[in-house]
Amino acid sequence: RDIDRLMHRTRGRPLAVGAVSTGSALAFGLVLGALAVIWLAVAVNAQSVVAAPLDGTIVDIHVAVGSKVAKGAAIASIRSPEGGAIRAQVDTARAKLEAAEALNARNQNLFEQGVIPRQEWEATRAATLTAQADLRAAESQAGAMGAPSATGVATIRSPIAGVVTRIAVTPGSV
Repeated sequence: RDIDRLMHRTRGRPLAVGAVSTGSALAFGLVLGALAVIWLAVAVNAQSVVAAPLDGTIVDIHVAVGSKVAKGAAIASIRSPEGGAIRAQVDTARAKLEAAEALNARNQNLFEQGVIPRQEWEATRAATLTAQADLRAAESQAGAMGAPSATGVATIRSPIAGVVTRIAVTPGSV
């Protein structure tokens, strides 16, 4: 600190001119050092165990030990009856929404022509909003389960970027 005041290159630094106290600079350095150690311990050595979001049979493994994977990369595929049922819920919710939207459009037209009361049109509008919410919920659940196809095949994705160090299953495993 004393030398910093004498050197042309460092004489304007906050510690040398007294803008920052020695104690504050020391505390900042210690906190920064501790955060760096934590960051290295967590980020550099990050590992993640990947598990299937639903029960089923492994259909295919898309990576090998030593493979580099990006976050969200396909790791494996799994066939599950539960996955097929979840997909059917999405398809059912989509069909109900389409029917509700058609009825809502028809009733809005009838209301505008004075054929039906506002209350009846508002009820179909509410049913349409409910059908939209039901579809969003079904899609969210399907997404959390690996977005299964109609046949119940879902994709297991990597939660982090990294290198595959071990694969504990094979195609056909349950």
